[in-house]
Amino acid sequence: MKKNISRTISAKSVRRAKFHALTEKDVKRAATKDRDADTPRDAAVWGRGEIVCADGRVLVPIEVDARTARFFREHQMDYQSFLAGVLKAFAASHEKGL
Repeated sequence: MKKNISRTISAKSVRRAKFHALTEKDVKRAATKDRDADTPRDAAVWGRGEIVCADGRVLVPIEVDARTARFFREHQMDYQSFLAGVLKAFAASHEKGL
C-alpha cells in the first residue's frame, strides 16, 4: 500500500523551473520581442568599451564556480553588492600601499 504524499511547490520553485527550462532560442526570441529593451543587440557594439551605469559604476561580468554561486543563493545574499564591496576594499588597501 502506497502512502499519498502531497508536496507544496512554491511559486519561486515554479519560476526557477521555468527559467532553467528556457533554451537559448527562447531567450533570443523574447529579447527581440521586448519593446522596452534599449540595449544594443549587436555583439560588435558590446566589444567596443565598457558599460557605465548612471551612478558611475561599471558593469563587470564575472564567472564564479557553481559551489560559490550556490552558497550565495542558499544564503539569499546579494552577491553582487558583496563582491563590489570586497573589490572596493581591496583596491583601497592597495592605493594606500598596504
